[in-house]
Amino acid sequence: SADQILSFLDAGKIITPSGKGIDTPIHSICVHGDSEGAVAIANRVKERLEQAGYKLVTLPEVMGQG
Repeated sequence: SADQILSFLDAGKIITPSGKGIDTPIHSICVHGDSEGAVAIANRVKERLEQAGYKLVTLPEVMGQG
């Protein structure tokens, strides 16, 4: 969910279901297109990230090819 992604980004780590944090830089987010409601989920995540001040870029831009 958008809240979970924001918590990962704010903490700079992935938070496991048990609450343990795994330090990692987060450079990309993947929403699986075959998930039910994937388009709505992706739109909500995009909206929440932009509201929080994150800049969204394409994968080629992340990879230095854009």
